[in-house]
Amino acid sequence: MTQLPTVSTAAGQAVQISCTMSHGYFITGYWATWYQLKPGNPPRYLLHYKNSNEKGFAAPDRFSASKDTTSNAVHLSISKVQTLDFTDYYCSVFHQNSGTFTQ
Repeated sequence: MTQLPTVSTAAGQAVQISCTMSHGYFITGYWATWYQLKPGNPPRYLLHYKNSNEKGFAAPDRFSASKDTTSNAVHLSISKVQTLDFTDYYCSVFHQNSGTFTQ
């Protein structure tokens, strides 16, 4: 997985954070899980996503996920960024059939 180190936005704006699969792997069959990382706290589970019918959320409604098969990436979107959202985010993926886990 490749994740850009920095994404810039401002409070009230929308932002999208992406993780791109390594060459030879295809995002289609994978579950993606997103975590929020704040200093001094354990990772906070936000959501997991495979497709529009298979997903789960523990995050506020302004968070959502999607996949882009063209760029072979999974995206975390925040529709209206709040100041408490300015922190680190981490993605991992899991292939249910093969048991492959990638961070």
